[in-house]
Amino acid sequence: MRAEIHPGYDKKRVMLGEVIPLRTPFTIFINPSTLCNFKCNYCTHGKSKEELNRIGFIQKNMEHETFLEVLEQLKNFEDRFKLVYLYGNGEPLCNPRLPEMIEALSSSAISDKVEFFTNGALLTHEKSLELIDAGLTRIKFSIQGLTNEKYKEVSGVNCNFDNLVEQISYFYKHRKDCKVYVKIMDIGLSEKEKDDFYRAFGDISDEIFIEHMTYTQRTMDSYEGVLKTKTDLYGQPFVESQVCTFPFYILRIGVDGEINPCFEDIFDKAMNIKNTSIYDYWNSAMLKSFRLMHLHKERSRHPLCNGCNCLASTLKPEDRIDSYASQILERMGEI
Repeated sequence: MRAEIHPGYDKKRVMLGEVIPLRTPFTIFINPSTLCNFKCNYCTHGKSKEELNRIGFIQKNMEHETFLEVLEQLKNFEDRFKLVYLYGNGEPLCNPRLPEMIEALSSSAISDKVEFFTNGALLTHEKSLELIDAGLTRIKFSIQGLTNEKYKEVSGVNCNFDNLVEQISYFYKHRKDCKVYVKIMDIGLSEKEKDDFYRAFGDISDEIFIEHMTYTQRTMDSYEGVLKTKTDLYGQPFVESQVCTFPFYILRIGVDGEINPCFEDIFDKAMNIKNTSIYDYWNSAMLKSFRLMHLHKERSRHPLCNGCNCLASTLKPEDRIDSYASQILERMGEI
């Protein structure tokens, strides 16, 4: 097997608690689409249309004019971003202008890397070459099963597994400098199925991993009774954290231009690139107050942060900042 077994995050990480506050975010998330061609039973998109309407989940592609405005505003930051991630709660390939977005980001040289996650089912050979030539630095494939029948069970749609493997293989063979990551969720996978996964994708990817089902999306129902063990996405013990790191190093731009300090889709949508620049938001008194709330370990009083498991589900050791809280407060001039 050519691929390295490793989770799909950057291994070259700094100790976050030693470098924040940051004048430029490390990572920018831009959501190209909240549409999805799958209806996976563990995902928000698996809910009925009525339930999605009830929770205010809008399904659409980002208007290209919105994206171009986002790009212009991102140029105002002093430093290059480490990563621009074209991903949110949807399938990026549902946006037909995704290659244009990647090319614009690559040409602007505002970020070291440009990546996105995909289920891969909408790939064609032509689309793969467009993405590669646009300057994509890494593509992450999320596999939902190892047979046509399993795909139907999990994703709620028909998917030709052999064709999917062929499309990923084609991308890998023509990838140039673009890295290929393939992962699957361990939802009752047998040892044979795990071997089958590595055998199918181990020679057509640079990195490969079996993730663990965990507590993430607030818009899903409780996972109690579904999960046998409480681990993070990478199979490590679930470690609670009092200080969320997300507002200190990321910003997330929604499909309509809304600006969020975390991954929560139902966060305050009033802050938008139309009325607040991304740069001003990053340096705003409002976001500073939000960060201070976390540093004072008072997240439980916030209606969205209280009980949120997204951080603990994906927290890397280098990103834990609980023990650095007082030092960060001092650097921020709050002590």
